[in-house]
Amino acid sequence: MTDRESRRWRRLRHVVLVLAVCAAWSLWAESAAAQPKRSKRNLPAMSQTVRDLVVRLYSPQPWSRWQAAFDLGAGGAGGPAWQREAGPAVPYLIEMLYDDAILRARDAPSVFNTGVGKFANVPMPDSPAEGAAYALAALGRVAVGPLAATVRQEEDEQAAKHAAWALAHIRDDGAATLMINEVRDGHPVLINSVRYAVRRLDKVLEVLTVAAGDKRATVREVAAHALAGRDSGLATKLLLEALHDTFWTVRREAAASLGVRPDDRSLEPLLESARYDPAAQVRAAALGSLGSFKDPRVVAAVGRGLYDGSAEPRAAAARTAAKLRMRTELPRILGLLRDVHPQPRTAAAQALRVMSDRRGVQRLIAQLRDVDTGARREAALTLGALRDVRAVQPLIAVLNDEVEAVRLAAVSALAAIDVPQGNAAIIKRLENKLDPAVRLASVKALGDANVYAAVEPLMGMVDDSEPAVASAASAALNRLTLSGGLDVETTVQQWTQWWQTERGEASDLVTQAGDKDTRRRIAAAQALRLNRDPRAPDLLIKLLKDPHASVRAAAAESLTYHRAPSAFDALLVVLDDSDAKAAREAALALYAIRDPRAVDRLLARALFIDEPEKKRRYIQALGTVGHADAIEPLLTIVNGDDTNLSRAAAAALMRITGHEVGYEVKDWNRWWALNRPFFTERLEPVRAKKDT
Repeated sequence: MTDRESRRWRRLRHVVLVLAVCAAWSLWAESAAAQPKRSKRNLPAMSQTVRDLVVRLYSPQPWSRWQAAFDLGAGGAGGPAWQREAGPAVPYLIEMLYDDAILRARDAPSVFNTGVGKFANVPMPDSPAEGAAYALAALGRVAVGPLAATVRQEEDEQAAKHAAWALAHIRDDGAATLMINEVRDGHPVLINSVRYAVRRLDKVLEVLTVAAGDKRATVREVAAHALAGRDSGLATKLLLEALHDTFWTVRREAAASLGVRPDDRSLEPLLESARYDPAAQVRAAALGSLGSFKDPRVVAAVGRGLYDGSAEPRAAAARTAAKLRMRTELPRILGLLRDVHPQPRTAAAQALRVMSDRRGVQRLIAQLRDVDTGARREAALTLGALRDVRAVQPLIAVLNDEVEAVRLAAVSALAAIDVPQGNAAIIKRLENKLDPAVRLASVKALGDANVYAAVEPLMGMVDDSEPAVASAASAALNRLTLSGGLDVETTVQQWTQWWQTERGEASDLVTQAGDKDTRRRIAAAQALRLNRDPRAPDLLIKLLKDPHASVRAAAAESLTYHRAPSAFDALLVVLDDSDAKAAREAALALYAIRDPRAVDRLLARALFIDEPEKKRRYIQALGTVGHADAIEPLLTIVNGDDTNLSRAAAAALMRITGHEVGYEVKDWNRWWALNRPFFTERLEPVRAKKDT
């Protein structure tokens, strides 16, 4: 062997040695994380089924440990017999609460979400410790003592939180007492976990009464939080007393809890706290709770809160104003989009989404470049809810935002706006292999929005390296194509073959649409909704003139999916169809085209046609379409002489506005007096022309 070959062999041995060491270290690290730590050689007396599951808790594979723990709990959800049988496994599960090994989605077993009882279809877990928490919660009272001891320990905060979660789901009064006692001991980890856990527990009012008078502020804070929603005069009395506590954290929790179950005795103290409490957090909590009351004084208090000197109360007032639909405060809410603090800017965007007001679109578009992540995210979500096409291009730019949550919001918004340019941008995101979360969101959004242009791109993703993406792609394809026979195991080749066959049937559908048999024409009209052949829209337009009403209705429904602008005039004719279903589908198809003339045509018919039945149909169509421009004209019908039409218009208004005003004319007139300044009177020229 030459010197050169000898050096080459030595280098190769070094490389092999390094790789072997790395592999050994990886295996050691994986198994070292395995829980429990106690030896499995001397297991206590237990049934063979439980023993087998406990042995599996020692597996070097994190997913296997999670599944074993979860299976121990799944039996516990079945009844007391299994809970007693699996009792000896509790110490091993307690030790698993410290098992924070990472569970990778790509390694997930196909059965990870097949739990039973109250833990069926659990979300994707992060670590085996979550499986142990599920199991201990399902095993019930036998686990209360060990869980309380875990909550008490101080070396691992995450394990304490898992234990607190399990105690909360056991819903045992003894667990509540134990957790309150732990707070009384002043454990720093417990406050948030216990607040969550104790609030879920029933029949702990006696414990909470004692805790509300405790000398420690942390205990009183937890008690005030847990008293929320308790249907008891004593609970309200304790919360009202806590509203004057010397510690602001206790007052904040009391103010927030008083809004969960509104009581007339709470209104005056909350109004006082919202205005005069020295702590901004308490004023914010009080303003939030005032949204649960219906009183003229609340409106004035919220209006003042929008001008509070601190950011938190301004944000809380904006959210409450939106909840109460205080449109008189919209100018101030729009002003909060430019607030110097991010909290009011975020809350203002949320408020505009709730109130469905488009006057802030330009400011929301500007907010997409906000320095605060939450403000950018809320702006994107609101622009999607408002469905304003002016936001499409700015939202496409946000798809490259540095923060994943903002990118996900942009995908959701573009799918909601649903225009070709935005859908094409979402489809483009399917190619980004470095952003799996956004890729998954894009797949789901395209399926939910029925974007048929995405069918072929999605076919290439049914074997994606991320199982969640692959599964979502198959689900989206089944929804888009209504294939029925194809499931998540279908390969790319099978999907492609199926799609080519479907496209090849386009010529047969053209022939079938002209068949003498009405049933075959209906079937052709229904099948054409999924067919991407360029001839499909023209063929459906022709079927709108079919002598049979069912064919016309099927054609109009299919045109909703195609959104063909060329169908506008033909659909207008079907609006006057004698068949109610055909007319309703035509109205929906007109709106799907996104032609601004559609709402105006519906309004003109609803206002001026003389036939009551057709008039009622157009009113219902306006409610289905849900466009704000119909509000004022529908109010004129509410005030009309025909009771049936008045009720139909009121029902349509409630769908459009989201306000449960009811069917009384006086209630709508009162609502309109408050909201009139914020709507334009688009149809006045039309009415004037008709009068002349």
